[in-house]
Amino acid sequence: MKKLYFFALAAFVAMMGLTACGDDNDQLTDSRLTHYVVLELQGNSTEEVILGSSYTDAGCKGTLDGVDVSSQIKVDGLDEIDVNTPGLYYITYTATNADGFPSSVTRTVAVFDPTVTADISGKYLTQEGTYLDTGSRKIALVGYKVNIKKVVPGVFSIDEMLAGMWSQRAGYGANYGMHGYLQLTPDNTIHIISGEVPGWGDTYDEIMDGAWDPETGEITYGMVYAGYYFNVVLNK
Repeated sequence: MKKLYFFALAAFVAMMGLTACGDDNDQLTDSRLTHYVVLELQGNSTEEVILGSSYTDAGCKGTLDGVDVSSQIKVDGLDEIDVNTPGLYYITYTATNADGFPSSVTRTVAVFDPTVTADISGKYLTQEGTYLDTGSRKIALVGYKVNIKKVVPGVFSIDEMLAGMWSQRAGYGANYGMHGYLQLTPDNTIHIISGEVPGWGDTYDEIMDGAWDPETGEITYGMVYAGYYFNVVLNK
């Protein structure tokens, strides 16, 4: 009988504990229903603009629970587009609902020089002469993979600007390579447009113009990252 009593008491306590936990969860649950602004780019997500021409933005449409709120959209980056300088520019459209939750979309504007017809895209390897200079010693970086892809005439993406130092040699993976963009000019000069290491969320300290040799296919450039100088030589 005593055993039955204790079993019953234990069951009762357990049941009360579960009920209490359920009450606490109910109190902590935020059951508000919120509607996000739905943003729809007008025009293309990537717009190509010929160097020296003009650019007119097609804008963005926003709706909130079926109601047009396009007039409430904030636009950033539009005034930074320079149609006289080749490169990639970004326009971001943002709208916030009544509960403070934002929505955003981005358009890329690619300004390009149509006189640049050379295509340097392809799969490259770092060559002899590629190194990292720490100031006290040089670390050779030869035989690492670098991929370059054409975006628009004269503008190319590159998946590893640091010659594979951390992404491949150290084995950290692709997020620790510097991803960026290169510009090829009519005289075969290589300009670095931008670069970022996703894993660390930082960029280069300084960049030096490079060159593309149409006879050999060799690409060279230099940059300073994290206080270290990188001399990069690429070829297929």
